[in-house]
Amino acid sequence: MFESRSGVVIDGKELTRTQVRAGKREITAMTATVKPGDITSFDTSVTTTSPMSASFKQSIQELKDAEAKMEKDSDAFDIETAMSNILLDKAKRDKARQQFEAFDKVTFAYIDSEIKSIANLSDIVQKVEPGSMSLFLQVASRLRTIRAGYENTRNARTKLIDFLEKNPHTTTGGLAVFDTDSQVKAYNALSDQFVKVSDEFVKASQTSAN
Repeated sequence: MFESRSGVVIDGKELTRTQVRAGKREITAMTATVKPGDITSFDTSVTTTSPMSASFKQSIQELKDAEAKMEKDSDAFDIETAMSNILLDKAKRDKARQQFEAFDKVTFAYIDSEIKSIANLSDIVQKVEPGSMSLFLQVASRLRTIRAGYENTRNARTKLIDFLEKNPHTTTGGLAVFDTDSQVKAYNALSDQFVKVSDEFVKASQTSAN
């Protein structure tokens, strides 16, 4: 029996109206468990029979997988030790810089993968349930805020490491000791800026998880 065209295209193929109806039902089932602000709380155990809901489910699973990997990478990286090491000799500072650069790369890849997955989800929802777009628009906005916050943190940390590299100092009780007052003032300003943007990033991340 011939079905009228739905006008909904997923992965380059137009779905039948039956597939669209099934997709809506299955997406609704997946969203039943969603907690406010937690995009990964969708129920991916729902069986999908439509390319629309299957694509939706895949994007959610990619978000969950990315989050799990990021948590594992974060647990494996001792940030406090690396921050302490930037105050020490050149060899330890260079190692810490390399560790941070590697961690930054992983973190940006994680955030960008989330942004991509949310864009895929938004594209599907826009086609079938435009009224449900607010959740995805909010999440996308938060992710952009988080990315900008982490970039600010990365930049502030790099400036701090660069300053320590260029200004000889000793370390006493875990604190950097410089020869001149101007060096102390410059170092304190860079440290305060790093703490400020780091706190802002953490706050933005926690807000997005609530």
